[in-house]
Amino acid sequence: MDNTNSHLSLKLVGICDHDFLFELYNQSDKRENRPSITKENNKKFVNNFVHYYKNHIFDVWYIVKFDQKNIGSVTLRKNTNECGYWVIPEFQNKGIGSWAFNELMKLNPRSFYGLVIHPYNKRSLRMAKKFGFKLNTYKFIKKI
Repeated sequence: MDNTNSHLSLKLVGICDHDFLFELYNQSDKRENRPSITKENNKKFVNNFVHYYKNHIFDVWYIVKFDQKNIGSVTLRKNTNECGYWVIPEFQNKGIGSWAFNELMKLNPRSFYGLVIHPYNKRSLRMAKKFGFKLNTYKFIKKI
């Protein structure tokens, strides 16, 4: 994929993106222990972002596109400035997550940004170091 960046763009999430975002959510690594959601709940979550933005947890939410194809998503949470990014498997490990994260920061300047990365996610850990993030807390979870 030569000259990938010239084919990449960000688009604000719209109501018509709910199907893609539902598929993307369900493709996430199962080790993340994310709660399962229904398609209807996902649609409501997207709808709330689009129509009731002031009450949504995300400050910004973009679809990552390669040419006209939806290939990922990048988010910035209100209050915590925590960022998240997801890329469909066929486009992973090509620098697209780094590109999307960099664009997110350029378009939405903050005094700080946060990342939550699972210990097994070595690529995201490398990306965080590449962008100059420093570890400042440990979070422990006990499954019951």
